[in-house]
Amino acid sequence: MLLYYNDYNEDNAGKRNAIYFMVREMNERFARENNGRRLIDVIGMQAHYHLEGPGVGGAFGWGPILPSDVRATIERFASLGVYVSITELDLTIGNTDTSPITPSQERRQAIVYAQLFNIFRENADVIRRVSIWGIDDPASWRARGSPLLWDGDLNPKEAFWAVANPDAFIYPDGQPRSNDEIDAFLRNPRDFIDARYW
Repeated sequence: MLLYYNDYNEDNAGKRNAIYFMVREMNERFARENNGRRLIDVIGMQAHYHLEGPGVGGAFGWGPILPSDVRATIERFASLGVYVSITELDLTIGNTDTSPITPSQERRQAIVYAQLFNIFRENADVIRRVSIWGIDDPASWRARGSPLLWDGDLNPKEAFWAVANPDAFIYPDGQPRSNDEIDAFLRNPRDFIDARYW
């Protein structure tokens, strides 16, 4: 059995460091009293991210997410010798009304999902799991921000394909591919994804 410490906003440097030192102290103290065993095995990251700036998509004023901060958090926690889990991933686009998302918003969301999953893939040795926090946008607790991989008709959004194949949306360095390259992939995305998934 693995004991998780699960929290939110860990991409914030101040909170990330506070959790790092807390878990380090707890694990060191527990190890002294329990033959070297650690207490906390996994740090969970509740990944309720925002694409837009502060105050957009909710009342809490968080955002926007920077994938580089997510990478720094995963690497910082992994340096403790614990695993990391992404426990509640969703990414609001920022709509605060019921208007449909625009194609450019959907594209930006897909690119950030691709950047995040590229980071998760690069850190697969320490990541225990990635859980998407819902299935389709209207059923999400953050429905007005269109945060998930499927739309209300259960059609896959660009974000779905970005998770399935991050390389189609970003270059190896994490920079976005051109719209022409992404559009070419989206014309028939199943052709570019390993057949074992279908």
